[in-house]
Amino acid sequence: MSKYGYKDSNWDIAKQEAVDILGDYANRRQMIPYSEFVPYITAVRFDGPHDPRLFQVNSNCKCTTSDFPEHFMGSPISEALSGAIV
Repeated sequence: MSKYGYKDSNWDIAKQEAVDILGDYANRRQMIPYSEFVPYITAVRFDGPHDPRLFQVNSNCKCTTSDFPEHFMGSPISEALSGAIV
């Protein structure tokens, strides 16, 4: 199936990229604005930090304690972004 012109497998990779980078930031107890987050996602291309397709990655990603045990306890991935849109 295709979403926004990308295969589901691309979105799955993008979600894992998001978990990886946000986990790194969370473990350092740092926030990352969307403007810095977007370039890290390479499996799909976004038209900048305000691209509505970011919702596809952000809203469908869940972190588990194994992703970043110290800072997340099953919280949505959006916690690491903390609403920081630049």
